[in-house]
Parts: sequence; structure tokens; C-alpha cells
Amino acid sequence: MSEQAIVFHTHLGDRRIAGHFERLKREVGEAMPVYLSFHVGGGTAPAVVEKMKADLVATEGDAERLLPARCRELRRSAGRGLASGFPDLTWLPSLMNERLRGCDHVWMVEYDVDFAGSWGEFFAEAGRSEADLVGTTLFSRTDDPGWMHWSWFEPPEEVPLGLHTRGFFPIMRLSRRLLERYAALAKEGSWRGHTEAILPTLARQEGFSLEDLGGGRAWSRAGRRNWYRNTRSSLFLTPGSFVYRPPVSEAYFHEAAGAFVEAGLLYHPVKTQVTEMGPVRQAVRAEAEGGVRF
Repeated sequence: MSEQAIVFHTHLGDRRIAGHFERLKREVGEAMPVYLSFHVGGGTAPAVVEKMKADLVATEGDAERLLPARCRELRRSAGRGLASGFPDLTWLPSLMNERLRGCDHVWMVEYDVDFAGSWGEFFAEAGRSEADLVGTTLFSRTDDPGWMHWSWFEPPEEVPLGLHTRGFFPIMRLSRRLLERYAALAKEGSWRGHTEAILPTLARQEGFSLEDLGGGRAWSRAGRRNWYRNTRSSLFLTPGSFVYRPPVSEAYFHEAAGAFVEAGLLYHPVKTQVTEMGPVRQAVRAEAEGGVRF
């Protein structure tokens, strides 16, 4: 088996995103294979998919086949969508693609994640981890009881509260063993809730190892370089370089390196299409001023 591969995952297609992917692929070089994954939603124009020349294409039908119970949960889940609780329905079909079957570990990098430095340097260091799940912002429920998505997290009854764990996974790495186990158990429908809670909790329950890309955090490897900054106590993880909202930049690093204030860090989200972000920007501002409570 080849050791690792990278899947660059997007549901949008334009020349700027394509340029971002090409930079990633160029800087990783021959160290590991890099694939472009495109999630096709109901409103995706076929011409967009063709233009992006995706290596892997994930459709709604693929999600129904792999995770029927999760799809049913999404349909019953009022007010929640793929991005707000069910992102596994977009990336799992690509990560389970036969082209990746021979990889021990698979990285998933969303299109709005960027790195202020050489991607080759990042993966050379971060890829040395032996953990089954590598991600960001890993915290147990006891350490972070106020996370808003605990309210609808429903693991199997035998999972003790002490194993309940959340994470933030715009970039992550999964071992082949964990990926296949996740697909099998999530298909059964005994795990319900936000993917960011299901994935790390299931991993711990099943005996898999976790590692945080941050230095000095829970599940952080001794001596681990701190690859990102954010604020756990904030609803949107702000301030920081790696947050939920608002956008940290409206240009990619290769387009405007000066917009990234600290080198050597992961950044998220980078949104080159930001017209829909106005209400979220207002919510973040209100939270900072004490006007939002959850």
C-alpha cells in the first residue's frame, strides 16, 4: 500500500479554486498523490464539473448508497444542511473511491483551507503522525460542554460520556482502517448528530488514535509544531487563523501572500466568493460585543 494521499475537496468550480489546487499539487510534488474531488449537488451545472477536470466525483446518489441512514437523518433534520452537520455526505464517497483503496492514510483538504508557506513542508512534517485521525480543535465534551451541537449528538447508548469528543475538520487525515470502520458504523444509523462529534467520538470508542495539529493542545503530539490558531471558547472559534467564520481572507496565499499575517499557519476559511457572508460577519461582531448567547 502507498502510505498517504491527498484529496482536495470542493463543491465550487472556478479558475481561482483551480489555481489553488494546482499550487497544492505542485508544492507537494512527488511526495504523495494529490486528487481533485468535486461534490455534485442538486444545483451543480455539469459544465462546471467538466471544466474542473475532477479526479473524483461525489454525487448525492453515492452518499445514499454509502450512508443511507445519514441521508435520512439529514432529510428529517430541520434547519440543518450538508455544511452545518453532515459534511461526511460530501467527502466520504470520494475518500472511499477505489482509486484510494491502496492508501494507508488519506488527507482531506477543503477548497477554502490555505497554508501560508510551502504545502510540501506542511505535509512532510504533519504526515509523520502515526495517528488514525489527525485534525484540529479536538476537545472532550467535559472540556467543552457549551458546544452548541452537543444538543443533537446521539451516539450508541454504550458510548460513555467521557469519550464524547468534538473536532474541526476542514483539513484532516484518516487511516484506511478508521475510514472503513466509520463508513460501516455510520451506515447502520446507530450514530447520529454532527459529523464533527461523530468522527472523533467513534474513533475513540473503537480504539483508534487521535492527534491535533495544534501544539500544546489536547491530543497534540509532544513537540508538535502549532500549525493553526483559534479560540475554543468562541462560537465561531475567533479570533484565530483557523476559524469557522468569518472569512480570514478573500484571496488565496499564492494570490496575495501579504494578506496572511503570520507565516507557517493553516488558514480557514478563505472565501473568494463572499456575497453570502454578510449575516455571519454581523453575528461574529455581535458575539464579540456580547450580543449573541447560545
